[in-house]
Amino acid sequence: MENQENLSAVDRLYGLSLIWREAKYNFAFFYRVPDLDWDAAYREFIPQVISAEDLFTYYDLLSRFTALLKDGHTLVLSPKSLYLSLDRPKLMLMNVQGMPVVTNASDDIGSRVPVGSQLLEIDGIDAREYLSMHIAPAVCETTRHRLLDQATARLLLGPQGSQVKCKFHTPDGNTIEVELLRNRRMDPDPWLRTSQVPGPWEFRFFDEWFYDEAPFSSFIFRKLDGNVSYIALNSFMDQTVPASFTEKLADIRQSSGLILDLRKNHGGSDDVGYSIAAHFLIQPTETMPVRSPQNIAFYRASGVSLKDTPPEKIADLSERAREQLLCFRNQWYYEEHWGPIQPAQEILPLPTVLLTDSETGSAAEDFIMAFESGKGEATRIGSGTAGSTGQPLIQELPGGGGFAICTIRMPWPEEVWQKGIEPDISVEPTIEDIIKNKDRALETAVSYLCGAKVSI
Repeated sequence: MENQENLSAVDRLYGLSLIWREAKYNFAFFYRVPDLDWDAAYREFIPQVISAEDLFTYYDLLSRFTALLKDGHTLVLSPKSLYLSLDRPKLMLMNVQGMPVVTNASDDIGSRVPVGSQLLEIDGIDAREYLSMHIAPAVCETTRHRLLDQATARLLLGPQGSQVKCKFHTPDGNTIEVELLRNRRMDPDPWLRTSQVPGPWEFRFFDEWFYDEAPFSSFIFRKLDGNVSYIALNSFMDQTVPASFTEKLADIRQSSGLILDLRKNHGGSDDVGYSIAAHFLIQPTETMPVRSPQNIAFYRASGVSLKDTPPEKIADLSERAREQLLCFRNQWYYEEHWGPIQPAQEILPLPTVLLTDSETGSAAEDFIMAFESGKGEATRIGSGTAGSTGQPLIQELPGGGGFAICTIRMPWPEEVWQKGIEPDISVEPTIEDIIKNKDRALETAVSYLCGAKVSI
């Protein structure tokens, strides 16, 4: 199937059917969406995708369908051609206390729309209503706060070169209306603020993160005030990160404290994170077992005759009969244990802070879980993590895009799936922080390690 603007109705239906089929038999988290009738949702979307007028509408519908599963590792990726046909003004928005707030802009836009301005309306529609109606339903995330952050970053996305009318409330109390051009990629005008290391105000939605060059290196080391070592672990996809960490062990040992910044870490390989966590473990720690849907055609067929078994009678079935019934109901799981993480030869017994926010996800969250279950001592500062981990099954879609279905789950506490891993010390950014370009979470971490009174 070619990457084309006008897909046939057959191809559009085929793409929807691929997502439905792979999720039906392989999605690991149906128990978290007990009110979802996946088959009924599939039937509801069939006429919509058949009549989709263009590639944008089609992929938006696929995203809305997939988002019903409410999982951050289960999503639709737009074709690169579609991604490149869309753009936003050279202006960054971030969800701050439930409002979309400008965190950076080009010199030209920034002269009209100051950093710290709150977006009130988009093309005459209340910004929060616009987000709720047009953006959030197509965002695939596990936790509510992560969904709001992702949706806010997408708010001004639209056809490249088009105009969008916006109303803002500025920090000085004025209400202004401006027309902005969606040409961020083409705009040569410099940003008002160059990104910090890492840039706490630069939030990218998934397609942008996937297709664009990463804004930061995977590993960044520097020394901060009070002889505190700072390491930004921006990705666990990079297999060179453990070696980079090892190279800095001598510097870290001579520090009064260590900050591991996971705020840009969307995940990657657990092995990369575990090799770093091993330097903080005082005892071997078992990795969490993984569970994955298990399907055997014969068992499904045998389970048909048992489908009407009442819940109170299931315990009376033989083990094999129970497995057949569960297989028929798509509730039979295979479990695997990956073995323990052994402490490294060189342990780092110094005060440590983990900086987190809603971009901290997947293998970065597995890293935190392993760190703490192995009795590694660290204080979490910042805000709740993404609340999403797993192994996605990736498939291609008509038109050049793709989709992912999460196939495994770990026995995380249920509150983690709902809220992410919450910090020990909560530091949520404020509009004042953004105006002052103040990374208060990082400042709080330094103060904490230096023994100063923490003001939150």
